[in-house]
Amino acid sequence: MTSREIQEELGVTRATADAIMRQLGKTRFPGGRRVYVHRQAVYRLVEESTVL
Repeated sequence: MTSREIQEELGVTRATADAIMRQLGKTRFPGGRRVYVHRQAVYRLVEESTVL
């Protein structure tokens, strides 16, 4: 997922999406400029960060 995809899928601001990405391991493909994180890692972080 890119930062924009996190924003759209979770309905969060750009700052929040960027903060989520900073907490996770990133993937950048050779020759590419975009940075990605794994969708499962995003949702795992959301679950771990949820306070009931």
